[in-house]
Amino acid sequence: MRKWIVSVSLLLVFCHSYHVRAAVRMADIEPYVREVGWTEMDLQRYLLQYHRTLADFATKEELKRWLGPPVTEAGVERLLQRYQLTEEQLEALLGQFGETIQDYTWMNDLDTAVRFYLRTYEHMQRVHDALSSLEFTEDEAKRLFDHVRALPANGKRELQAQATRLTDGKNDLEVLADVWQQLLRTLQLKADMYIVATGQMKPVSARELLERNARDEDVWIALSDEEGMRIMDLQLPKRTNVVDAMIETEKELLTAGQLAYDMKGTLYGQKMANTASPYVANMVWGVVLLFIGLFLFRKKKVVR
Repeated sequence: MRKWIVSVSLLLVFCHSYHVRAAVRMADIEPYVREVGWTEMDLQRYLLQYHRTLADFATKEELKRWLGPPVTEAGVERLLQRYQLTEEQLEALLGQFGETIQDYTWMNDLDTAVRFYLRTYEHMQRVHDALSSLEFTEDEAKRLFDHVRALPANGKRELQAQATRLTDGKNDLEVLADVWQQLLRTLQLKADMYIVATGQMKPVSARELLERNARDEDVWIALSDEEGMRIMDLQLPKRTNVVDAMIETEKELLTAGQLAYDMKGTLYGQKMANTASPYVANMVWGVVLLFIGLFLFRKKKVVR
């Protein structure tokens, strides 16, 4: 009897182990991926955003369920009805974040984004309104959000802390300069700041700019990621109070950064929460079966 119990337990474990090792092949999914206009690299990049690879899916059907239905005209129409939007309103909503419907491949992602954007529309509109005088564009908003979404998730707490410092110390030039540096460090951005006068661009630091408070010169601020890719350009025209402009810029960039982190948590967190790898569960189940078998074997031995 005990041999039978152990044999069955081991057989179940090995069956589960075999199932765990099974994974969908690119050859199986490639025709479906091509249907939505993706390449193998597109799919791999998408999975990587959720810390996934093809090895995390046992079958093509499982991967398709995880991806959800692709974006179609019928799907978009149902989404518009669900949120009582027109197509023009949807495009305007996405445009606030530098996006279009065409940027989305999967309906679940588009639906999640729309719900998030509807909740945060007023905040993002305020950011746009405040920075529009500094030539902040929708394309720059998209680049900023895409950049922040690739950063570690713990940055939001630091941005919140700096927002509090800014509120408490907005009359202190040293605090303003330090908040600016902390903001850049948290968002992993580099800032090149220039005073433009008589056709020449003179580089300055944030502290020098604040102390100078130049009203008769244009100020240009270029923000790039750590690899040198330009994220945005901000321009302060003449007769601008530089201190006030820097306070407003810091405040709105802090807001935009926090929104981007919220967006990251919403778009990625929800999908990851609903897609725990089945292989972890299978492995656990296999181990449980093994322990059950060993326990029954031990119990049988004790009884004897």
